[in-house]
Amino acid sequence: MNVAPLGNGPEALRPRPLRAEPLPRDRFETSPRDAAPPSAAAMRAACAGPEGVARGPADPLPLPHDLTGSASYNRVNLPWFQFGVDFGVTAWGDLGIRANPDVAPTLDALHRLGVEDVVTWTIPDGRTIRFAADGTPTGLAPGFREDLTAWLDLLSARGMSAELVLIDGNTWFLPGAVGAGVPMRGHGDVIVDRTGRKQAAFDANVLGPMLDTVKAWQRAHPDAPLPVSGINLGNELEYGVDRDPAHPWKNVPSMEPMRAFTRGRAAFVHRELPGVPVTVGAARPGDIFDHWMFSGLDYYTFHHYGPESMIELADAYPWPGLDRPVHMGEYPGRQRSGATTDVRDYLDAVAGARDRFERRETPDRFLTTAAMWASRSVDRACPEDPAQSMADVRDWIDESFRD
Repeated sequence: MNVAPLGNGPEALRPRPLRAEPLPRDRFETSPRDAAPPSAAAMRAACAGPEGVARGPADPLPLPHDLTGSASYNRVNLPWFQFGVDFGVTAWGDLGIRANPDVAPTLDALHRLGVEDVVTWTIPDGRTIRFAADGTPTGLAPGFREDLTAWLDLLSARGMSAELVLIDGNTWFLPGAVGAGVPMRGHGDVIVDRTGRKQAAFDANVLGPMLDTVKAWQRAHPDAPLPVSGINLGNELEYGVDRDPAHPWKNVPSMEPMRAFTRGRAAFVHRELPGVPVTVGAARPGDIFDHWMFSGLDYYTFHHYGPESMIELADAYPWPGLDRPVHMGEYPGRQRSGATTDVRDYLDAVAGARDRFERRETPDRFLTTAAMWASRSVDRACPEDPAQSMADVRDWIDESFRD
């Protein structure tokens, strides 16, 4: 979801309409040190071919909800309780999961509605990461791992799981700012550092400890499903391109550094947490085909708030040739007019009636689930009746994929 700051303190965010202008075009110039990425045309051609792209081996997942399979789940976006400070103690105080009295009641309410999986952001703008003076990540905020453990405990106790989202393309890449003495935003250098030193530090000091916390939870609960359904490496990374041009060493000039960053982090997650799938939240449907194929992802995720109908989207892209399951990670529970989204009509594509693309024969090649934005009742995108909306999603997918 594209968001704009609201208020003070930890800068809670509110949704706003996506910008109407197109995303910046790819202007990245390769050097002898850079591997030439596949072009967007090559990605589309590979997708449209009769055989698509070869899949990797499918290992059994120790998860309550298999986001790489063809089953549908009731999923919603529970992106944050307080933006950017849900995990760890910051200069604003101990505002994380452990200390927030709203967390358990919110999960209870969602559980009663039948929610099985939530999408939760962890380090969106970097304020709960410690950085050296040169921008190298040096560690997580105190209490981060305890908050993450508490979150896993709360989810597991309710038979729920979460897709954990790392960085946010709308805020991580903005010009750096300091709030209450804490550096936030302005971390594009972690992505564009061609020496690889800062990315290695990100793995060792940020992502690694997060995954270690998940592994420690699993070791402590050997008989329980792991309440992590997936790792989302970045929300709408497309919006991180050309966000800080005043600082060339921090500015991300194109999508290729983003892809290189995600390929490396996907390999790291696969090595450290085998069986836990990886995705990114593409800002628009076409970004899957233009940017995210061949990126080491286990399932594709896109967001859709635009004026195009799903039928138009189905006709615009070669969905049947994709080599991974496809999720709609965000869609509006309400339209901009305030009218409630009719989910069954909204989803009536990618690709519409089941006989259009012989869906029954390749169910893992099509939309397998959809998560509305968002679960918070104060969010203008949330539908009046979340339970009915989620039931409609499941019914639509069941009718579209199954006999």
